[in-house]
Amino acid sequence: MPDKNTVYRYLDEDVSDVYALARRHIWLNEHFNKSTVDTTVWTVVIGGSSTVSSNQRSDNTPVYLSLDALSGVLPRKVQIYSGKLFNIAPGAFTAQKQYFSKVTASWFACWPDTISDYKDLYVTMGFTPTSGLATDNNIAVFAKILGVLYARTDSNGTDEDTNISSGITLANWNKYTIEVTSASVKFYVNDALKATHATQKPQYPMVLNLMSGAVAGTVHARLYIANPVIVYEV
Repeated sequence: MPDKNTVYRYLDEDVSDVYALARRHIWLNEHFNKSTVDTTVWTVVIGGSSTVSSNQRSDNTPVYLSLDALSGVLPRKVQIYSGKLFNIAPGAFTAQKQYFSKVTASWFACWPDTISDYKDLYVTMGFTPTSGLATDNNIAVFAKILGVLYARTDSNGTDEDTNISSGITLANWNKYTIEVTSASVKFYVNDALKATHATQKPQYPMVLNLMSGAVAGTVHARLYIANPVIVYEV
């Protein structure tokens, strides 16, 4: 039987990482099907003339969800958010009985249209209260503001923003990842670290929210989402 040092070299991990593997849990690994959204996992909110539909590209890539805020009643939005709350700040929210030392969410997304009339507060992807607005307190999101992609965190009303648009084509499929701990919030695009926020950190439980919308005009505000994954450590 190999000794523990041989095992650790084989795993290419140190002792703390091996312990972390034992604490790590996959809560969600969503592969959308072509017919329905699983309402035991997601809550769907539709405002105005909006739709949620599933699609698949011809190259047999994973099914993606199309969130279409259509022309019609204004303002309009469409969002899905997870049915589980994630608390990463036990000192600030002592009533929460369970907290997580780390929560990581990743998903693939693209905005296929160039829209000039997006409503800033209706274009968010990340951890938020259930309302999902970019102006909410206690969030950790990718927010599209006046056509620019920001990493945004908030702690009880104070925002911290980093412009991360450089080198990212929003109309292409990209992988977005947010890693939240009590120490910091890290934002990755295509596995490259784009921002680390350690000043303004969320203080209350959050859901994974994916939302798009518009307040004017007759064009679509459309967001495509594929394969959301949430992993947490206790």
